[in-house]
Amino acid sequence: MITRNELPSSEFLNQCFVYNPDTGQLTWRERPVEHFKCLQSWRASNTKYAGKDAGWKNFFDDGTPMNIIVGVGVKKYVASRVIMAMTGEPLPELVEVDHIDGDPHNNRRINLRRATHQQNRINAGVRPDNASGFPGVVWDKNRNKWKAMIGVNGKCLNIGRYAAFEAAVSARKEAEEKYFGEYRRVA
Repeated sequence: MITRNELPSSEFLNQCFVYNPDTGQLTWRERPVEHFKCLQSWRASNTKYAGKDAGWKNFFDDGTPMNIIVGVGVKKYVASRVIMAMTGEPLPELVEVDHIDGDPHNNRRINLRRATHQQNRINAGVRPDNASGFPGVVWDKNRNKWKAMIGVNGKCLNIGRYAAFEAAVSARKEAEEKYFGEYRRVA
């Protein structure tokens, strides 16, 4: 797992990378000699990386996309945080980057926004252990009905029980709109 290293200045990052907001891709620039300890490292790095895509895609053990990581020197950074800093929106330590469409590999600037940890979790996908296929909807075997629920501010709120799965999903979606607003998952 990548720890959240403090980012270098936006000036430094813009000397390292070119960012394409239409594709979300970071590309290595030819970096200035001041970024390196010696001329040999400067030459080798620029020969090997300048003009090439920066970073690598990171995945969870089950193959689910996690994020894109870029390394500068010996430190590794989450690319979406680098992009926010490069585009004039550095993030304080407790602020996260939310990928609006839920795809952590889509780093187009239009797809990135500031979020608290709770807001970012709201926009997470369906958990792999979810049997119904829809978050917050479970089969209540004691009552033979679908139960809709939602987590808000650390509390689990019961929305209701429904004979039809579709009714439980609809009730959950209404609750998401009410409690989560723009951060609800729409995909």
